[in-house]
Amino acid sequence: MYKFIENHWLKVCYIFAICLWIFLAGLCFYIDTARPDLLSDYDYGNIFNFSGKLASMNLYKDLYPKLSQKSFLDGNTYNKLAHQYLPHLNKSHLIIFNSNPLVATFFIPFSKLPLGQSYCLWQIIQVSGFWLITVLLTGFAKNKILKYFILLSLFLPIQHYLIIGQVTLILTLLPVCIGYWLISKNKFFIAGICFAFIFFKIQLLPIVLLPVTCLFLLGKRKCLYGWLLGCGLIFSTIVLFYGIDLLKLWVHDLYLTDKVYTTSTYIIEPYIIANVPLIISQYIPILYRDVVKYIIYLFALILSVHCLYISVLVLKKNRSNWQEFMPLIYVIAISITPLVSPHIMVYDLIIFIIAGIIVFDKSSNDMVSHKLKMLSLATWFSINVYYFFIFYFTGKFTQPIFWGIISFLAYGQLIGLICQYYLNLPLTNLTKLLNYKEILDAKNS
Repeated sequence: MYKFIENHWLKVCYIFAICLWIFLAGLCFYIDTARPDLLSDYDYGNIFNFSGKLASMNLYKDLYPKLSQKSFLDGNTYNKLAHQYLPHLNKSHLIIFNSNPLVATFFIPFSKLPLGQSYCLWQIIQVSGFWLITVLLTGFAKNKILKYFILLSLFLPIQHYLIIGQVTLILTLLPVCIGYWLISKNKFFIAGICFAFIFFKIQLLPIVLLPVTCLFLLGKRKCLYGWLLGCGLIFSTIVLFYGIDLLKLWVHDLYLTDKVYTTSTYIIEPYIIANVPLIISQYIPILYRDVVKYIIYLFALILSVHCLYISVLVLKKNRSNWQEFMPLIYVIAISITPLVSPHIMVYDLIIFIIAGIIVFDKSSNDMVSHKLKMLSLATWFSINVYYFFIFYFTGKFTQPIFWGIISFLAYGQLIGLICQYYLNLPLTNLTKLLNYKEILDAKNS
């Protein structure tokens, strides 16, 4: 089936993908030239570019709510300034900046330009970042880079991500992919330092924490040391240049952000949530949500430990050629992230482009590789369908629990395949269900 798709539809996908890239470029140009007012309602305009504007005026303390504030509605200075500076910003929107202060500093040069030009420049940098990620994950294979890069546009989270001007790709995913590539070259310490950039998007911590921990338990400890050094440098920089008080304000900001989804104080659109613990909590009465949240995260912790256990087993069983199995560990880490990490939003699902490229690039032609490819295609397709409904129908026919089911099925099937083919463990019930035809054929033979 995979060969049929690849041989007969790849050219059609190429043409459609190229058209999508052209459409995205035209849309960004249209926004830049004809509708710059729209940028006020995009994340790039009211969060990142505006934070750079405040940083350029040395107003770092206005990025975060004061320690005395109990919610973002309690005199949020950043929200007030954003509505004053951006006249086209929707009056009903509550604007929050919860990145670390280094992000605001990073955007100082961009804030010096007119908002439309700044947005256009950022899009060029973003697309270049996608290209570099493709280069790194394919091992600089020229015959694969263009193919994967073109096909990326078929993944709807990328389109959404580019239009709103998020920063995860450049500030986090690109350094992480550099770290993945450095591990393949046995440069563990430098890879660990690259992994420290995860603190620019701390919600994605599992995509580096799992590989670092596995390598440490495998005896490759330099990666952990490099990661700890990199994290120490980031926090030291914040304290030295901005002061310990600003670090406290940032931590307080993260604490208040966690309250956004567990109280009735805020009106949110639940379908933009893409992490399963928060999704489950949305179906709990608000009165009990704060308590139940910790129980849910306890189960998430147990799931994380099980994931680590399976990953370490894979590497230890294949200790002699462990490097060949590290890409599989990256895929596991990406797959479990929406299941255990808080505050993953739908645009953060671009992390699955890394898993998809790894599966299609590193896999061989055996049965398990074929199944991994089909699982990857099914996951990408499911995410696209979910995205289509939540945005083109504004969430009216879509409940976030649908994404919870998709992510559980994808992760369960992945672990089932690993247990069956790499660890020779009994099939999980989910894998039995999804592979019932093969089991029946085996019994009949």
